[in-house]
Amino acid sequence: MALARKDLLDHVEMKPEGAAKRETETWKAADCKAMAVISKLLSPVYRSMIRECKSAKGVWETLREFFVKQNLHNRVQLRKQLHEFQMTSGTELMGHLLKFDDLCLQLSAVGDKLNDDEKLVILLGSLSSEYDAMVKIFCNGVTQVWHTHLG
Repeated sequence: MALARKDLLDHVEMKPEGAAKRETETWKAADCKAMAVISKLLSPVYRSMIRECKSAKGVWETLREFFVKQNLHNRVQLRKQLHEFQMTSGTELMGHLLKFDDLCLQLSAVGDKLNDDEKLVILLGSLSSEYDAMVKIFCNGVTQVWHTHLG
């Protein structure tokens, strides 16, 4: 957003048709300005990562590569939490459902959306043995609906 407001977005997008103008002094000065804008938005921890970059595009790619890896790491960790998610005996059902929903929302926030069937399977599998009868009734009901209307 900051780059777009200052008309510097071309410095990170690098469209092929702009190759000739990238050699001009005006372009180089604007590229330095774009690097400064990006750098100013970063905390000192991330600034050290881009210290060696020679262009705004280089800065952008370095940061993108780092954060994509982080995003993948976050997705893996959240998926692991979701698949290890279990209700302990004596826990209130509503509290368990809210925690499950929160995990699903966190996954969605990092770009990993679960389909409804997958959510249902994980949720039903996470319930404590106190809810076995309810799970069986629910599963039989879903199976009957499936065969009656879709099978």
